[in-house]
Order: sequence, then C-alpha cells, then structure tokens
Amino acid sequence: MWYRNRKAIPAGSSDPDEVVFEVFDASDGLGFNLAVADIRRSEKHFHRRMVETYTLVSGVLRVHVGDKVEVLSSPGQSVVIPPNTPHWAESANESPARISVFCSPAWTPEDHILSASGKSVAELSQA
Repeated sequence: MWYRNRKAIPAGSSDPDEVVFEVFDASDGLGFNLAVADIRRSEKHFHRRMVETYTLVSGVLRVHVGDKVEVLSSPGQSVVIPPNTPHWAESANESPARISVFCSPAWTPEDHILSASGKSVAELSQA
C-alpha cells in the first residue's frame, strides 16, 4: 500500500473539501515534505517560511495566489507559491483535482496560517 503509515487528513466533514495524503513529512527529517492532495476547495492560508509547489496529477485546478489565478489543466503543470503569499485552490468541476504538493522547508502546523482567523493550525488545534 503506497500510503502505509501516513496520515490522511480530511478537512472538516464526512465529505471533505480537501484530503491530504502525506508521503514524507517533517518527522522524516528530510527538510522538505511531499504529499498528494485531492482538492475540491481549500481554505485561504499562507506560510511564513515555506515555499509550496503544486503539480497537477488529474482534473483541473484553479489556484488563487495573491491577486492572480493560475489554472492547472494538464498533468504536470505546476505553480510555485512563495512564503507570505495568501493562497487557496478550487477544482474547476464537481470532482476533486489531484495534485502533488512539495514543501520546503517541510510543512508544519505552526507555519500554516489561516487567513480568516490569522491563527496557525497549531494554535487552532490547541483551542
């Protein structure tokens, strides 16, 4: 099984808008992480330190990066998201789009800041 011993992180409900399958995470000590995500719609957020690269695997994904919208419509198309740049993504149709997500340095809950609240995922999980 490809994702053995990794977390599937649903966003919110029994019918999540985003599910992330971590392949490598910060605990692997590599200095980066790699995940596969199925996205209908993600929450607007930013990272203070991390550079994120989304690469389309299947579907069509609109990626909102700052004031621009990048449309990933062919497998292999990518968008790089610099630190401190608010971003979110949405599938262009009812089915989730699948992307690979490369993060450097590795994703941490302390560096994932939700734009709506201004709080990190780490802060929200302690509340």
